[in-house]
Parts: sequence; C-alpha cells; structure tokens
Amino acid sequence: MVSLLALASKALYERELLALRSENESLQLKLFWKDYCVEKLSDAMKKGNSFPVGSPYCQCESCVFLHRSVRPRRRPLHHNEEEDDRPVVYDETCSFGPWFASIASERFGLVVYNYDDALAAPTHSEHDANPSSEVVDVDCHLVTYDLAKWTHFTYGRRLWGARRRDSPELAKLVALVSYLETYQLAVEARIRS
Repeated sequence: MVSLLALASKALYERELLALRSENESLQLKLFWKDYCVEKLSDAMKKGNSFPVGSPYCQCESCVFLHRSVRPRRRPLHHNEEEDDRPVVYDETCSFGPWFASIASERFGLVVYNYDDALAAPTHSEHDANPSSEVVDVDCHLVTYDLAKWTHFTYGRRLWGARRRDSPELAKLVALVSYLETYQLAVEARIRS
C-alpha cells in the first residue's frame, strides 16, 4: 500500500515541480522584458549617440527631436542679432542610424531588418518586449522602418520569441544596451584595448 502511495505522489510531485519551473521561467522572462523593452533600448540609444568611443554625436533634426543629442547648434551670432533670433543648424544627414545599425550587426551579431512599408510588416500581437506597440513576426532581432535614422523600430522574432531568460539571443541585446550606456573616455578605451 505504501509503495502505491509513494508512486502516485512521486508522479504528482514531478508534475507540480515542472509546472513551477515553467512558471518561474515565464516570470524571469517577464522581468527581463521589463528591463530591456523597446523603450529601454530607445533610452540607451540616446546615450549611445555620445557615450561610447567612436559614437557619431549626430545632431540631425531627428536625433535632436528624439533627444539623442544634448541640443542643436546655432548659426554664429552676427553683430546686430539677438541671441535667441539665431536659427538652429542641424546636421544634413543622420550619422547615428548607420552607425547604430553597423554596431548592432557587426559587433554584437544582431540581425537588422529594414521594412520600407510599416503597414505591410507582419505584426504580432501585444508582447512584453514592446508594451506600447507591437513586435514584428520577422526572423531577425531588430526591425526598423527607416534604416537611415532609427526613429521607428521594434523587436523581431529572434528576440521576442526567446523562451528562456538565458537565451544567447537575449544576451546579445543585453550586451548592446550595456555598450550604449557605458561612458568611456577615449584614453580609457585605448588603455583597455
């Protein structure tokens, strides 16, 4: 009698243990997306325009509008002008977008995909990776709708499709965000190399 009870309780115990492990992994993934959602990457991109060595410090109209640069430059003051009358001078082309795409793909191995038509992109429903919008069902890490400026982007299936917190694909995103947020003087970078 005892052996039958032990066998039955062992099977129930193992089933409950698997259910708890699955729930734990799901909660760890939710916590990960809280720390690395699209808005957090966008915040890291603001720092990435000026923090890492070799960053472009772009001051195009898009970067200034998205607060990826401190403030725009102004045309030099002439002798009869007031300080506030000077027009803002923006960079003609965005240098941050191409730099970010090359860093993400070459240095961190993230697959970047550009959708020319945002409405034609196969979207996925709500996901913790992008709570304010949608994620895109494309086999890549990052999806942008304007490759030159990176003003509108989201995550692709390789990121939001991860099932575990310790996925190597998610580790690439963590490394990219960490790199963008790390302030480094040029002298320190040369010493570490």
